[in-house]
Amino acid sequence: MSRLAETIATLNVPLGLKVLLDAQVVRRRRAGRSVLYYRTPDGDRLIAATTTPP
Repeated sequence: MSRLAETIATLNVPLGLKVLLDAQVVRRRRAGRSVLYYRTPDGDRLIAATTTPP
């Protein structure tokens, strides 16, 4: 597990999401009363760079 992932795992969810939003690796949008979070292209590249294929 990467250091960033370990740090985020120990934070509470709202703070973790704020860190990801500030880093511009996720974005959010509202769908009715829900807020949806999704990865940006930078977030996709980060995941691809830190994972190994099966």
